[in-house]
Amino acid sequence: MNMPILTGIVDRFEEDIAVIELNTGKILNVPKFLLETDIEPGDSIYRGPPDDSGYHTHSQPIWKLDAAATKKSREQVQELVRDVMKQEEKKGKEQ
Repeated sequence: MNMPILTGIVDRFEEDIAVIELNTGKILNVPKFLLETDIEPGDSIYRGPPDDSGYHTHSQPIWKLDAAATKKSREQVQELVRDVMKQEEKKGKEQ
């Protein structure tokens, strides 16, 4: 059974709901119990495959952490912040 993998980023938590921005740009609200417990806002996640029966079980989280994508995303954000800081510093010296 080949299901397309959904990916997204956890935008925030609202009580027991996780607000996820999917890679398609759509927003999805899901109960937090469907996420692995160590997931935080800003983490990249993916919808894990079902078990061998083709179904998700209640004992397994459906949304899982994509550690590599989270690390890459955070590094890109840090690089953007450094670039902005350099530009602001350069503007300050020119004035």
